[in-house]
Amino acid sequence: MAASRCPTAQNPRPGASGRSGVIFSIMSLSLLRKPTAYQRGISRKKKKTQPKPQPVRILRNDEEAIVAAKEAAEIFRATASERDRNRDLPYREVELLSEIGLYGATVPKEFGGAEITAVTLAEVFRILSAADPSLGQIPQNHVAFVESVRDGTQTQQEFYFRRFLKGERIGNALSEATNTKGMADYKTRLTKVKGAYRINGEKAYCTGALFAQWIPIFTLDEQNRLWMAYVRSDSPGLTIHNDWHSMGQRTTASGTITIDNVYVTEHELFPRFDLKRPQVGHSWGQIPHAAIDLGIAEEALKDAIHYVKTEARPWHGSGLDRLSDEPLIIQKVGEFQQAVDAARLFLRRGAELTDIARANTTEETSLAASFAVAQARIATDHAALLVTNGLFELCGTKSTFPKFNFDRHWRNARTHTLHDPIRWKTQFLGNYVLNGTRPPKNALI
Repeated sequence: MAASRCPTAQNPRPGASGRSGVIFSIMSLSLLRKPTAYQRGISRKKKKTQPKPQPVRILRNDEEAIVAAKEAAEIFRATASERDRNRDLPYREVELLSEIGLYGATVPKEFGGAEITAVTLAEVFRILSAADPSLGQIPQNHVAFVESVRDGTQTQQEFYFRRFLKGERIGNALSEATNTKGMADYKTRLTKVKGAYRINGEKAYCTGALFAQWIPIFTLDEQNRLWMAYVRSDSPGLTIHNDWHSMGQRTTASGTITIDNVYVTEHELFPRFDLKRPQVGHSWGQIPHAAIDLGIAEEALKDAIHYVKTEARPWHGSGLDRLSDEPLIIQKVGEFQQAVDAARLFLRRGAELTDIARANTTEETSLAASFAVAQARIATDHAALLVTNGLFELCGTKSTFPKFNFDRHWRNARTHTLHDPIRWKTQFLGNYVLNGTRPPKNALI
């Protein structure tokens, strides 16, 4: 039997040096485009693919978080198309997000973090996702699972929050490819052994795990109770596979994980989903997903408008000198802008109601937040697909040329909007409005 390992041991973690108040240097930015190992299709047990960490900034408030997101987005946008085209995993770009403090932005104030609001969270993810939606999606699991630490013991909170402030990152080992009945049907199992707990199983859609120091594994124990185990990504028996080959969101590293006799202690275990009390965590975790789709829509519309003004030619029968003067094109752009603006307002409302529910969590406030965020997901889904598909209708045949890589917007939107079914969000909303039927507490709309 492998020896159990207590996470309180002082082991150095890649990407985790910490000193507050340090401004990210221009020299560090120049390192961002070093080649990555993605196309070798490797699996790894924390190989030396991570860039050398730099000192980590600790953000103090919401305003600093938005400034940091804009700093990162300016850098990411310049090479986003290249990363997509080559499937280059963004190791250095993710490291930058740690270094400028965004991975610690949601840590509670009492533990030294900025504890940003849901409104700011939405804005941060919108800004990042407009520049590169893969780099918007990679931290989504982190901000969702940081919230779970709030339910831990004081010792757990002090331990993990301190590490997140140092830039350590959370990945994801939640879903199972063969699971058809939700969390109650997980095949990944937690078994109590002498002095520790053993985990075995396989996980899929493990977004961001290749970049993370911690992998939260969802698992059932011998009494079929659901637990989340925080496992170090370099743990013996944990293999993170670089096997994500989707047409969109290509560089999220959303591949699979094999868990073969991985040992954890009680310190690394968190019980999940106490459905006897109101929940806000799912609304919080869904906000970045809506912001990702909104960012994709905004960037696609911006590219379309620029192309219409600078590259496209009018239809010869229109009698016009510029495509931007064609009434049907003007009409389409207006429709797209309407969809994007509506989605933005839905997202803002969902975030505001989530902040209200977090401050005063009741059955009513949590339900209002859940429905509002679900509506934001519906609206941003619609906007992203409408604009990324309609871009080509606006711009014409030449806009499909590989040199523009505009198809990445549609591929990213089409892939990410499949994350969880919008049709069920609409169904739950309609049933509540028409019949007063509340969604099941485990529906996670």
